[in-house]
Amino acid sequence: MNQDLLLLSKITSRDKKALSDLYDRYVHYLYNLIHRYITEAHRIEKVLSQVFDS
Repeated sequence: MNQDLLLLSKITSRDKKALSDLYDRYVHYLYNLIHRYITEAHRIEKVLSQVFDS
């Protein structure tokens, strides 16, 4: 099974470590992607927080 699918499976079982691992895996990619549209660091952090807290 692909690592992302395994993490998603664990997240659906409310595994908080899996969510943390998914965050760690994608935070830099997402930060850079969001930075293309939003340049203020505090606003980027807010968007990331909204993505992972939802």
